[in-house]
Amino acid sequence: MKMLHSHEYAGQKMSLHVKKAESDIDRCELYQKKELALIGISLGNSYFNEKRLKLIISGFAKNFKKVAILLADDLAMHNYLAVGYSESKARKKIKKNSNFATNRINKIIEDLGDGYDVKFYKWKDIESFSKFKDSLKLIETIYESDNEFSKEINNLTLKVIRSYTSNELNEIEVINEAKWYLLKELAFADCASDFFNSSLLTCYYTDISIYRKILNNEFKGLDKQINHDYLIYECREVS
Repeated sequence: MKMLHSHEYAGQKMSLHVKKAESDIDRCELYQKKELALIGISLGNSYFNEKRLKLIISGFAKNFKKVAILLADDLAMHNYLAVGYSESKARKKIKKNSNFATNRINKIIEDLGDGYDVKFYKWKDIESFSKFKDSLKLIETIYESDNEFSKEINNLTLKVIRSYTSNELNEIEVINEAKWYLLKELAFADCASDFFNSSLLTCYYTDISIYRKILNNEFKGLDKQINHDYLIYECREVS
């Protein structure tokens, strides 16, 4: 991995490292250009504590021309419904967690000071983008016609939901609801460069192979993505 940034937080030395999953990061043109880093944040994910968020946001802000932070808040509705929440209870939980994350992110951006181009988005901003609807229809068509794609979506969906609950699951019902979380994420991957009007690197702390496959045009019906790639980062605490 390549170290992108280091700093000290509350007396703890921390460093941010980046890599590509299947290639040398130094040969990645989009990484060399460093136009735009998209940082996705899933709601209620304990990985995104304050010290890691400060490292991630400051690290990318100081190394890329632009940073976009996307909080996938309303998208979490599909997962909450899949594990048995009522819609009203799910909305309350989403609102509470979204407000908490929003305040934390805005404070980190404010603390960066002037000179950094960092913008914060929520899922409603994505849903209102006209090309998103077309991309979602495309991804849904691939899901219905490509067995490899649907199998990978279903397996990853069940893995995520099982991490949320130990209750016995009706797998068909869970998949029918929770699959939309991933399908919508991938639909945004398909149209993100149009949304931002820029080439970009989507940056996340773990490798989501199906996301990379979408960007690499590995499923029939997709156009080659030459202006959007996937970057994996790691936050390290230095002893």
